[in-house]
This record gives sequence, structure tokens and C-alpha cells, in this order.
Amino acid sequence: MMKKTLCTLAMTAITMGCLSAASAGLILHLPLNEGDTDAIRETVSASPVMLHHAELTEWVEGANGQALCFKNPPTGKRALLSVPVPGGFDLTEDFSLSFFVKMPAAITKDRQYEIFSFADDLNTGPGLRVLSSWGRFVLCFGDGTKHFSMATSSATLPIKPETWYHVGITYTQNLCRIFIDGILVEEKMGVQPFHPQKKHFHIGASHTGGGYAFEGVITNVKLFNQALTPAEMATLSSE
Repeated sequence: MMKKTLCTLAMTAITMGCLSAASAGLILHLPLNEGDTDAIRETVSASPVMLHHAELTEWVEGANGQALCFKNPPTGKRALLSVPVPGGFDLTEDFSLSFFVKMPAAITKDRQYEIFSFADDLNTGPGLRVLSSWGRFVLCFGDGTKHFSMATSSATLPIKPETWYHVGITYTQNLCRIFIDGILVEEKMGVQPFHPQKKHFHIGASHTGGGYAFEGVITNVKLFNQALTPAEMATLSSE
């Protein structure tokens, strides 16, 4: 009994240590679980967040409170969140992005649904975009003249509708990694993100009106100015 208790305490200490280390680099947090569009907030710096076309969203049951669900149509108006970029954040330096997402029951696989958009141009950048397409999560980078991408595998990990996923992205020293539910599923060396001129992140759709706006649920968005370790990302996935 004593041995079991000690093991439990040790695991708790490790988990708390991972949380503390990750929290030290946290520069943006959008819970998106308030259940009230007027209460949406960024909790780290309390910077203003704007929800455009709130009539195209609704609050649904999430893992921790009410979660924001985007009900965007294929064309026309689109709901999106506009979030000021935290001071000191630079895509060319170490960073991590973490969020929970659930796709709707009916999705069109060949469409590219915009989850996270921080790019001056959707085709060439510079900047970063996170998409869902063909049963995969896709990262798109650009330098202003050309773009490249990396994605999870639809063969080994097809993204299913009506299923919660934790998505984690880390970048450090030309190495980019994608974690799904705390597990490393894709990594690529030689990656060099370029920072856009934009002053806002957009969640749920692009700022240009191009591409397909997201349909589904997004919650607990976190941005860090450091590359989290696999252990830290695993801890975030279990929140």
C-alpha cells in the first residue's frame, strides 16, 4: 500500500512539474468554455478578443464547461475569433500551440477547413495556418513567395467526426512536431517559419475570406513562447 501511495505521489509530482514548466512559457490562453459570447476572454494578458458573426456560433457541451461551436456555411458570412498577437511572440523563434477540437458529424473531406490562421497570404504566407483536410490535420508555412506543408497521416490516424482531439504543435531549431492526444505523430526537420506582418491571430476562419471556414468545436487554445517537451504536451492533452 505504501509503495502504491509513493508511486502515485511521484506521478503527481511529475505531472505538476510538467504543468509548471509549461505554464512558465504560456503567453496566450483562450478557454472558450465560458458559455457566453460576451464573456470570451484571453486570460494571460487580458487582451481584447473579438468574435465576428457570433450568430454563426453556439455553445455546446464540452469536456470542461460549454465549448464554442462554429456553424459556418460554405460561403458568405463566417464566424471567427480575432486575437491580438502577444507581445514578444515570433514565429521564427521557439513556440508551441495547443488546442482541443471536434469535427462535425458531416464534413466534406476535400475541403480545407481553417482552424488557426496567422498568415499574410493564404497561399504563400509568410506565416502559419492549421487546417483540417482529407481526414488529416495540416500545417502550412510560407515565406512570402512559396509555401510548404506537413500533415498527420489519414492512413494511420484518420480524423473522425464527432471525436475530440488534442492537437499540439511545437517548433524549435528548424524542427517542427505535431502531437495528437499527447502522442508524437509527425515531425520534420529543415522547417523555417517566417513571421507575418499581421497583428492578429484568427481562429475559425481566415481574415481574407478565402478557403473554407471551420465547422466544429474549438476550445482551450494555448500559445507558448517555448517548445514544449513530449511529456509537457502529453500533460496538456489530459487537461
